[in-house]
Amino acid sequence: PSLDADNAHRAKIANRYLAGLDRSLGLTLPQIAEDCDHVWHLFVVRHPQRDKLQRRLTEFGVGTMIHYPVPPHLQPAYEDLNLTEGSLPISESIHRDVMSLPMGPTIALEEVDDVIRAVRRAVAEV
Repeated sequence: PSLDADNAHRAKIANRYLAGLDRSLGLTLPQIAEDCDHVWHLFVVRHPQRDKLQRRLTEFGVGTMIHYPVPPHLQPAYEDLNLTEGSLPISESIHRDVMSLPMGPTIALEEVDDVIRAVRRAVAEV
């Protein structure tokens, strides 16, 4: 019953992240086509120093996740393709850089502002 309201709140969070974070921080942010609606199950960013950034954010009390650490072509389900590490370098690079910021219908917008400040501070230190 709360799905539409939850999705609307997630969209507010995503818009807040998109307004408060930018490429000048070395982040790659999600891009959404104008004719699409997004439910923002996750808010995934990329950073070339992801592991250092994630550690620093943890020190600042910001929980992050790496939801998909292994590229699809290296998953056991695709082992019959005989693809090894290095077979798809772009996919592998992306998977080394991705990290999800806090996202969910129970997160207050003030908490999102705290995350934004922490990301900006952490990026400056890595």
